[in-house]
Amino acid sequence: MDDLAEVHDEGESQIRGSVERNPAARYVGFVKRSINQPSRYAFVVILIAGLAIAILTPPLKGADERDHFTRAYQIAGGDITVHKGGQRYGAILPSGYEQDISRLSNTVYLNPDHTAFLNLLGQKAPTGRRVFTQAGTVASYGPGAYIAYLPAIDLGNALGVSLAVEVYLARVAGLLVFALLISLAVRRTPLHPWLFVAAALIPESLNQASTVSADGMTLALTSLVIANALRMSVGLESPSNRILVETFLASVLLALAKPPYVAFVLILTVPAWKHRRQLALPLGVTVCASIVTSGLWLSYQRKRSLSLDLPHLTLFSGLRSDYAYRDIDIPQQTAYLLHQPWEIGRLIWNTLAYQGTAFPKQMVGLLAQYQVPTLVVVLSVVLIAASCLIADDSPVVQLQLVDRCGLLFLSAGIATAICAIVYVTANALKAPRIDQLTARYFLPLVAPVLLGLLPNGNYANIAKSRVVKAFVQIGLVAVLAITIIGLNHSFYGPSHLV
Repeated sequence: MDDLAEVHDEGESQIRGSVERNPAARYVGFVKRSINQPSRYAFVVILIAGLAIAILTPPLKGADERDHFTRAYQIAGGDITVHKGGQRYGAILPSGYEQDISRLSNTVYLNPDHTAFLNLLGQKAPTGRRVFTQAGTVASYGPGAYIAYLPAIDLGNALGVSLAVEVYLARVAGLLVFALLISLAVRRTPLHPWLFVAAALIPESLNQASTVSADGMTLALTSLVIANALRMSVGLESPSNRILVETFLASVLLALAKPPYVAFVLILTVPAWKHRRQLALPLGVTVCASIVTSGLWLSYQRKRSLSLDLPHLTLFSGLRSDYAYRDIDIPQQTAYLLHQPWEIGRLIWNTLAYQGTAFPKQMVGLLAQYQVPTLVVVLSVVLIAASCLIADDSPVVQLQLVDRCGLLFLSAGIATAICAIVYVTANALKAPRIDQLTARYFLPLVAPVLLGLLPNGNYANIAKSRVVKAFVQIGLVAVLAITIIGLNHSFYGPSHLV
């Protein structure tokens, strides 16, 4: 037996030595480990597919990207305040900025030559005296949603590059931060890491992360806060100071991102109560700081937001909405919902029934002006569901009822708040449904809702789990590949203006 053991040990040593001497074997081993580790898989696929989307999408072709970039450009200059010009809100920027951004926007949207914007890459940075520049409906958005873009924009200003180049620099910086935060959230979560991966890699999620927007950062911060809350709640180990600090920073940044997602920081009260001797103080401070910060910014923002009563506005299709952007009366609409709070349920039902399949298609695969094929939408939904069936590495982890109820209650509250905000601020008084309810706003709710609904335990056997994992890994790559090919054809194919 000893001789057999020596032979076995010698054989393993020879294999290790062969691998160490063979760079190709080391590379293959690294790739295999990366594919099987969800955090590494997420980071690599987000970067590769996200860079393709960022590069292939012409500048300012993201959802409201012109306004989001203007807000980020202002904050990068050290000014987070909201300025007013006539009936509009915006920023005080060099006069050349408005000229350059308008030229770039007109070239991208109106020029029959879809590559004409490339001629603007070599322009100089905008200069001139500082004047008012409007930033649309995002003029009062908090700085937390744009923090990832600031170093890239500052770098572009220091180098004196054109606005078109700065848009690309901002996209790359935002994508890198998104990849890091999602990878960190996947590593932190004590269960269902592949659910976080799939939710971040469906086309619309990755598109928001690959263009200048407020949604990518909001999704990443929400994922990290929830993952850390679950990790501390299950109590497998004492949370390090590093986890407490990153939870605090993520929560405060989320408070300064898009409302009302800051409500997810309330899930931290669960581990704070469960382990109150150790976590009550740090997590209590985190929750209070986040809620107070959000409240202060919302109070500031409320008086500096653009009115959406725009009766002559037409949608991208050229049609007018039945109820959105006209006959808006925010005080009366608010009073209407407060006196009949259950009315919001009927409005949501009417809205979903009216939109039908359009809502999930927009939520999963509406990349600004490009809608991915229905087959890709269906496959994306299937992949998210399949990611829930992958066995956890630590099947001993159990979510208690309070964790599940907390996730579901907060998700339902945030979804209701989103619907109420859009109804009050953008729809006619007592409209029978909520027109222009943007489906991507619900993307951060995908992971917490499914986590709240999924059963405890390692309910998938190892053999089936490996098959499901391979299906999810290959499927996500396939979905993104099809999306990128379609995106390229949509933006650079024959012009509809010719």
